[in-house]
Amino acid sequence: QLTPDLKELPVELPLPDEFVYHSIFVCPVSKERSTKNDPPMLLPCGHCLNKSSISIIAKSANRKFKCPYCPEESTLADCQQLHFEAS
Repeated sequence: QLTPDLKELPVELPLPDEFVYHSIFVCPVSKERSTKNDPPMLLPCGHCLNKSSISIIAKSANRKFKCPYCPEESTLADCQQLHFEAS
């Protein structure tokens, strides 16, 4: 899905092994690594937090909360789980 301000399409490039890294997400709020039980979640504004951090900030699944990094509000239902692919 392209955003209106994106003028280029991302292109996958083959990289040498020394430039291939395992993707690890650390929540900027809790400073904890994501796990299967606490996955990284993409907020509608584009910022990412662990699910547990969102749950704490929102206080309930249906309650709107403000992103800790920008003024956009959303609910837990508005967020999407991120999946990192291993090569």
